[in-house]
Amino acid sequence: MSSKTPGRPSGRAIPASCALETHLTIDDLIRLGVVGTRPTLYNWIKDGTFPPGRLLGPSRRAWSVTEVQDWLKKRPVKLKTVSAKSPGRPRKSKTHDMEAHAK
Repeated sequence: MSSKTPGRPSGRAIPASCALETHLTIDDLIRLGVVGTRPTLYNWIKDGTFPPGRLLGPSRRAWSVTEVQDWLKKRPVKLKTVSAKSPGRPRKSKTHDMEAHAK
């Protein structure tokens, strides 16, 4: 019995333990809600707060899923505090408006 994988021209088989890693593009990161905009992502990369990923071509960058998951796990999570809504400016009373129109 041969260890060749069907459909592969070379005689070398890929071991089952070697899983191919999935990569995410900038559009994938935005769609998944990891980042809101491209400029934000570029600023994070420049600041060193987000991994730089890999260039797949002259204008194509991608990140491995595990790389992004590791970053998400290490990222500090700050809960948003809900502040009481300010009452705003008080409205004019109707009697004040009537007196102003009477003059």
